[in-house]
Amino acid sequence: MALGLFYGLFMALYATLRPENASLMPLIATAVKVPLLFLATLAVTFPSLYVLSALAGSRLRGQSTLRLLLVTVNLALLASLAPITAFFTFSTTS
Repeated sequence: MALGLFYGLFMALYATLRPENASLMPLIATAVKVPLLFLATLAVTFPSLYVLSALAGSRLRGQSTLRLLLVTVNLALLASLAPITAFFTFSTTS
């Protein structure tokens, strides 16, 4: 969840740094919204992924599959995009 919070902070940084939006509310809202969005997506996709992987003969159990899907794939990939988001936040005004 910390990786989602990390990306959410960088995503909201653009709105926070603009003079017309000099409020911390977008920063807080996005920092909370991104991890919740991933949890909602996970709740929808995890059951089918687990069943299909079990039918395919995967030896991963429920908790291992969940950890692999949540941390390794989704949030690590999203957090790796945070520096790119920060670069465009600081280098453009539009």
